[in-house]
Amino acid sequence: MAANHSREMACELSVALARDGTLLGLRGRLAVDMGAYVRTNAGVVPSKAAQFLLGPYRLRDFACDVELAMTNKTPVGTYRAPGRFEANFFRERLFDIACGELGLDRVAFRARNLLRPDELPWSIGKTVPYEPETAYDTGDYPGLFRRALEVFDYAGRVERAAGRRDGRLEGIGFGCFVESSGAGPAETARVVARGEGRFDLYTGTSSSGQGHETALAQILADALGVAPDAITVHHGSTGLVPQGFGTFHSRAVVVGGSAVKLAGEKLAAQLAQHPEAAHAGLEALATFEVSERTYTYGVHLCHVAVDPETAQVEVLDYLSTEDVGRAVNPLIVHGQAIGAAVQGLGGAFLDEFKYDAHGQLLTGSFADYLLPTATDFPHVAALTLEESPSLLNPLGAKGAGEGGIVAVGAAVGNAVAHALAPLGVVITAMPLSLDNLARAIRAARDEGGA
Repeated sequence: MAANHSREMACELSVALARDGTLLGLRGRLAVDMGAYVRTNAGVVPSKAAQFLLGPYRLRDFACDVELAMTNKTPVGTYRAPGRFEANFFRERLFDIACGELGLDRVAFRARNLLRPDELPWSIGKTVPYEPETAYDTGDYPGLFRRALEVFDYAGRVERAAGRRDGRLEGIGFGCFVESSGAGPAETARVVARGEGRFDLYTGTSSSGQGHETALAQILADALGVAPDAITVHHGSTGLVPQGFGTFHSRAVVVGGSAVKLAGEKLAAQLAQHPEAAHAGLEALATFEVSERTYTYGVHLCHVAVDPETAQVEVLDYLSTEDVGRAVNPLIVHGQAIGAAVQGLGGAFLDEFKYDAHGQLLTGSFADYLLPTATDFPHVAALTLEESPSLLNPLGAKGAGEGGIVAVGAAVGNAVAHALAPLGVVITAMPLSLDNLARAIRAARDEGGA
């Protein structure tokens, strides 16, 4: 009840297109419920939602107004991929709606408008008031899009999904995204030789379950030429390094890992100069500074079956794809992608704070506020690519983890809309809970006289 709330925002979005489907411009207005007061990082949510409305597309003309409202609800804060989940849902739903109304193929529309490798880096200007101008760095957006469609067998699924099966309607949807990572300004690492082949690594990037201890130990082990189990990683205290900025914005490996690499190389040089010594007590300190962010990119695809009588949705298959530049530990990255996708599916179908007219929270326990379990979404897969390393850090790394959640609402919304299109149901809001989806189906039937 008292922890961060997030994602309560509405968007009015308009798109200008040429007759052949070429994007000409995008204009938006975001209205965001901020709760009773502004928490320290609450402004991140609306500002990032506005920024990521652009997506991975060739959009030269863009404008967005952001309006914030203070209410008597619990204050807003950042929740995994703040603003991105919402922005991708708004944009990708609009694009599917526009394609349907104008008779454009939604795959061909994306392929036409995705940025090409030769157009990168691509500046998106200064879209956040408190941040400098920024630019997407490296990538092959159309290439990953084609590969994701092929791996998911998109064309075959669309053909097989036509018509009802066991009384249910099937639909396939997808959402493209670009995601920033590696925020600055800097991170520091300190490495100490303890003798007998043991080393201590001190870092300012704290782990909260992402496996940083393993990944950072691997980076240092490579720099020193030792086994990862020879390294002990210390984090979580302000006394470990002179200056550290922490773990946020998918920066722990991109920025913190780069500092570890630099410190490890410094210590390796010292050890090489003193081959006869026991080495104990030698140490090295390094800081890695960044002024530009890295950008991952990818596509999420979803296949659903919807019972129009009960509003029950089954996710038959889900695929999350993302190019992370370089995966230091592929198994950790894979686990992050799967977990993030399931977390996003929870947000698409289950997670919902409900208040009554007097501001009383109605979903105040886990009996009312639902979370996904391991059995709710058993068919989730992830494809991680390393085809476009970053040129902005010595590891070539980009963020990983948040890319697994950012486009879930977009893919799910488009899949459910595709399934229910024969009934005239229009999906414009999340979550697609039983109550909300049943209400949308009833409204479509009432309007159609069915």
